[in-house]
Amino acid sequence: VDEAVEAEKQADAMSIARFNDEIGIFLQQGATNRTTAIKWMLQARGYDESPEDANWICYNNGINPYIPAGKAIFDEVEAAIGHTL
Repeated sequence: VDEAVEAEKQADAMSIARFNDEIGIFLQQGATNRTTAIKWMLQARGYDESPEDANWICYNNGINPYIPAGKAIFDEVEAAIGHTL
């Protein structure tokens, strides 16, 4: 059981790191902040930036919204989408 919990923690950390790395690429490409980088990522992946997309982008990136770091990313994505509506 402890091994499974540890494996899940590692998977969560890797998913969050990959998400942040991708945001970092958009920042290097000229996004002025994380909100803009998230918008660009949504556009690049073909999302229409509806409120449901916050769920999908997190799910498709393996982001667990039930841990603090995952919830923070979910909230960031949701806020970025809110800026476009």
